[in-house]
Formats: sequence, structure tokens, C-alpha cells
Amino acid sequence: MTRCSLLLVCVALFADSVRAEDPGWGTIRGQVICDFFEPVGPHPKFDPNKDSLCPHSVLDESLIIDETSRGLRNVLVFARRAPSRIHPKLQEGISREVVISVKACRIEPHVLAVWRQHQNLFLVNADRADHLLMGDPGTSSAISKHLRGGDEERFEYGRFQHARRTPFGIWCTIHPWMEAYCLPLDSPYFALTDNNGKFEIADLPAGEDLEISIWHERYGFISPDGKQDRVPLTLKLTAHETREVEPIKLARPVDEKDSGR
Repeated sequence: MTRCSLLLVCVALFADSVRAEDPGWGTIRGQVICDFFEPVGPHPKFDPNKDSLCPHSVLDESLIIDETSRGLRNVLVFARRAPSRIHPKLQEGISREVVISVKACRIEPHVLAVWRQHQNLFLVNADRADHLLMGDPGTSSAISKHLRGGDEERFEYGRFQHARRTPFGIWCTIHPWMEAYCLPLDSPYFALTDNNGKFEIADLPAGEDLEISIWHERYGFISPDGKQDRVPLTLKLTAHETREVEPIKLARPVDEKDSGR
């Protein structure tokens, strides 16, 4: 055997050993749907006389259902515990800044998750009105910031010190209808359902027992069979697998649980 042939054999053996050690990555997809439709109406806490700098009306974003698909928007789907492996491209491509903006006397985004080890949280006021944002992550420093209106004030909260199992609320003490929910996590494995209630979490480690939690502000935690329960979705992916999860079907919420406030 020539030296060149021996080298090619060694490279092939090394590649095979790497593939054997790395079980690969997979993806999960699913949809959260309701068996009813309810149009989005005005926020019950909105007071048009509270601040002349706010718009004349603000919608209630706590339950947004698509009339055609019955998909439920803003459901947070996330890995309950950080897996032992995280895909390298997620660490390379992650945005280092997560921004909560105040626009038209609303907090955007309404629901968000943060990979706390790699992302810094910023608060920005794009309104002419002043806002006093509050939030209590528990074991991390509380959010308490007066954002002056009219000058695009930007405040760096920084990184969360600890992950949470449940989102916490962020609200404005001046305008009580303004609220949002934030979840600091130890991994980037999370997703929000879109307008049709669909979600996707890609590049999950294959070969591991995964627990996926499902949460919504009006339902609290949701089990895979559509009950208001903390029972997670459990699965184990194979390499290159895309797992289509059975649609999660919801009746009207019995009560409001784990709202974060």
C-alpha cells in the first residue's frame, strides 16, 4: 500500500469514527389549534383617557386565533432542560441582542424567550409617552426602568443570571394594559407559534431523551393532548429526522394559569 493510499484509508476511518460518535441532529414541527374562534377585541384594561399620547384603542393580544386555520398564535414551545449538546451553528448565528420595544403604548414582542448565556436584553422606548417597565425574573435582577418618551431611549438590562421554567410578566405601571412575557432559558431550543399556530425547532440533538414544554399566557402549560397541564411532550429523534408532532387541539381555557404576574 502506498503512502497516499494509507493516508486516504486513515482519513476515511477517522470520518467514520466521527460519524459514529456524533448521533446527529433532528427537527420537530407541530401546530397548536383551537376548536373555537374568538375575534381579537379591545384590551379590557385600556383607558383612552389615561394618556393623550397613546392611540385611541389597543387590542387584546392574549388570545389570537386565526379564523381559517384556528391556529393559536404566541404559544411558546421550548426544551424544558438544556440538552447535553447544542448545534455549533446555533451558537455562531445567534443574535447577541434581544430588544423589547415600546411602540404605540404596546410592548413588542408580546412573548419572547432569551438564550441567557449568549443574549443581552435591551429595552427601547419608541413612543412620545413615558413608560415605567417592571418585571421580576425571580433569581435574576428585577426589571425596573423609567423610559422617557420622545428620544428613543435605549436601556441595556444585560443577561439573566438564571434560567426559568415559567415565563415572567413585564408590564408598565403607568399604562396597565401594556404587558408581555419573557422566558430566560439555558438553550436556544425554543419557538413561538406563528399566525397559523405552527412551530418548528431545528437542530435538536438526536439520540437524547427530550422534554418539550408548551406554554400560553391564557392556558398556562399545555400537555400534548391539549389539557391545561405541565406534562411535557417527550421524544427522541434520530439523525436527520423531522418529526411531525400531532396537532395539539385546545378547547376554551378553563382558567388562566402561570401568567407570570
